[in-house]
Amino acid sequence: MSLELAQALVPGETMDQIVRQAAELGVSRIWPLACERSIVRLDADKRLTKLEHWKKTVLAACKQCDRNTLPEVMPVLTPRDLAARFGEYAAVLAASPQDPEDGLALSAGQTPSRALLLIGPEGDFSPAEIALFRQAGARVVSLGPLILKSDTAAAAALAILGHLSRA
Repeated sequence: MSLELAQALVPGETMDQIVRQAAELGVSRIWPLACERSIVRLDADKRLTKLEHWKKTVLAACKQCDRNTLPEVMPVLTPRDLAARFGEYAAVLAASPQDPEDGLALSAGQTPSRALLLIGPEGDFSPAEIALFRQAGARVVSLGPLILKSDTAAAAALAILGHLSRA
């Protein structure tokens, strides 16, 4: 399974940590998202600077874990721009405590060829973003009874999906 991560922008070194862990956990592509509740706001110049920084972070992470394929780090998108791409995926999972349809799972023997995992900012996606994702075909899933920080949610969900895809 090709697994991609759409991660809402988060402040400080947390985004670097998420990018690093996503590379270590085997994602094929990382989509940074500028969400309504994202504290981080990047102008065009800063977006280019951050994109180059995250690419270097991916390279270092892949060297550290002996991974020989680099995941792509894509330009920052809005949720609407990303939702327009959902048709390219066999499965789109949006992690959120907002009325989830079920838990994070893949059906046995039904591993999708290409999946996209969406992780929101601190404070979660807005209700409008969740509605947009659902309308575009995403399945809203729970990561359990606790509210997780973005970096914890991304690492935990990627590890679980990576394991389930190999089971």
